[in-house]
Amino acid sequence: MSATPQLDRLRVLNAASPPARIVDRDAARMLYFQCSNKSPSALLATEVDLVEFAGKVEDKVAAHAEARMRAKCIEFVQARNPELARALRTYLGQA
Repeated sequence: MSATPQLDRLRVLNAASPPARIVDRDAARMLYFQCSNKSPSALLATEVDLVEFAGKVEDKVAAHAEARMRAKCIEFVQARNPELARALRTYLGQA
């Protein structure tokens, strides 16, 4: 059984455009004003663009969530089709 059709479909799905930002300028402001850490050890940054910072946090969280989802997918595929799971690991660079 060849894994090529499944991997071709995965390539198409991975080529889709990235989703819109979750945290826009208004959401960043709202999140900022919801923070109330008055601790002397709090990390305070006065020269950071909150929207840019929120975007960086969002990217990091998204990458972590994507890695966890890929691992779960490989685990699911492994239980059903070990050959396809091997091909998927290779395609995703986890071999």
